[in-house]
Amino acid sequence: MPSNFDFLKTGWATLHEDAVETERNVFRSPRTGVFYARRALERAVLWLYANDAGLKKPYQENLAALIHEPTFRDILPTSLFQNVRLIHKLGNLAVHSDTSINSTDALHSARMLHAVLSWVARIYSRIAEPVPPFDDSLVPRPSASPAPDRTSEQLRQLQQQLGSKDAELAAREARLKQTDIEISNLKFEIAELRKSREQTVPVGDISETTTRDLFIDVLLREAGWNPHGPNVCEFPVTGMPNTTGEGFVDYVLWGKDGLPLGVVEAKRTRRDPQEGQRQAELYADCLERTFNRRPVIFYSNGYEHWMWDDHNYPPHGCGWHNPHRACLGGKGPLHYERPHLRQHSA
Repeated sequence: MPSNFDFLKTGWATLHEDAVETERNVFRSPRTGVFYARRALERAVLWLYANDAGLKKPYQENLAALIHEPTFRDILPTSLFQNVRLIHKLGNLAVHSDTSINSTDALHSARMLHAVLSWVARIYSRIAEPVPPFDDSLVPRPSASPAPDRTSEQLRQLQQQLGSKDAELAAREARLKQTDIEISNLKFEIAELRKSREQTVPVGDISETTTRDLFIDVLLREAGWNPHGPNVCEFPVTGMPNTTGEGFVDYVLWGKDGLPLGVVEAKRTRRDPQEGQRQAELYADCLERTFNRRPVIFYSNGYEHWMWDDHNYPPHGCGWHNPHRACLGGKGPLHYERPHLRQHSA
């Protein structure tokens, strides 16, 4: 059966294997599919560091440190780097938490992995034909009810098993390597190939809905919120200054007492997140009139995040590298910025 990742068969066999597992498990075992997407990403990143002389290894060599190293970030288009981040985050949620992972998450991971690996293949090899766009119809659908998905504990065990095999393979490849001079020359050639081709990859635009699904949803889940819980997503409010007086808040973050703690407004990824500031302020006004508590305001385009406790502090941006702790975290800013809300935090 054809796969979206057939372009990896020639020259990228190890990546092809994990990518096909990602695709094969989207609807059958979503948590497993997300796991394999992260694994394929990690193997691709390790290949880049081993072969591109322009990349400098960080002081730590785990995947988080590798993908946030400035020389790595700089070679990727912004939207592609965000794909890398989300594959990493979803994979971590699958392995290190009991957060629900569904087929939508797995399909997003497969699409993002396709974008990343097609970029790698186009930049670092001489593929003559362009890589076809991701085709959802090629993703296998199980004909019968799928077996239970792997648990996070089972995925951690699988990760250890595959990691041992990877170490053995790396050791075997090291013994077969060429001389240091040949390796240095090859790295130089690869870096030059990348420089000559990296401008050919267009920067994509992601809709507001996809921004929420791919970026903000994951950040909220990572911080311990359930973005799809009761009354959280698209919460209706009244009292808006429009013809109907109605509006829908992208997300409302609720305390255990049933009162709103935060409001989140999302905008398209190419737009300044501060365009959502006034909209979020109006939503906060509506919620305050209804519940007699003013929520903290957050607005984001998926890449940049701002927090505003507008009765006490001016807006301030949150770091892209760890925004859920600096901005969207249920156990972070609401504690530090508004101590009287500690007992209500989710």
